Amino acid sequence: MKRLHVCLLAVLVALASIFPANAQEKGSLRLNYGVGGLSFTDYIGLLLIGLGSIDTSEGVTQHSFTPLTNPYVGLEYHLNPRVSLGGTLAFGGGAAWTKHQEDASLSKTATCIYPTLLLSASTQYFRNDNFAMYGNWGMGASLYCFTQSDKNSSTNNSGLAVIPNANIYPLCFSFGKQAGFNVELGWGAKGLLCVGGYWTFPGK
Repeated sequence: MKRLHVCLLAVLVALASIFPANAQEKGSLRLNYGVGGLSFTDYIGLLLIGLGSIDTSEGVTQHSFTPLTNPYVGLEYHLNPRVSLGGTLAFGGGAAWTKHQEDASLSKTATCIYPTLLLSASTQYFRNDNFAMYGNWGMGASLYCFTQSDKNSSTNNSGLAVIPNANIYPLCFSFGKQAGFNVELGWGAKGLLCVGGYWTFPGK
């Protein structure tokens, strides 16, 4: 697996030296938006709301809903044709609850939402007309806001947790110039596979 990663990086470096990267106008802003699936934040969210937060007992059934999709929006400033810096905001959430089997009334509930804010950077490997290949990277933190409620004992618990997070998307592809769509593969707060679009505001 490590050899595969090294080979991919070597190919990207070679391509970056061959193809010109001249479509990202210096000083322009790009608005990115999209949705990803199975993010790193979802795994922690599942632990908080789906796997360990609600205990079932006899006569009680458990249900959960975690969409495992993470909408995101980002804004980047192009420093030069190859590098841009900015920020990314991603969202996620889910819920779990138990019901009494006799009358289907709620027994316990747990909910969690987790926005993530990261400082981001994009490095364009190469561009050929409308097609481009790039990497997207980010560092920041996720804020987990969770609540738990026990209807039987009328108790409610809530809390906040801040957990460091990162975006590592080495394989990203876009099609378009001022506006277009993109696909990103990697690991982070946006998901394993992200699809979306972008709009570029020209620089002065």
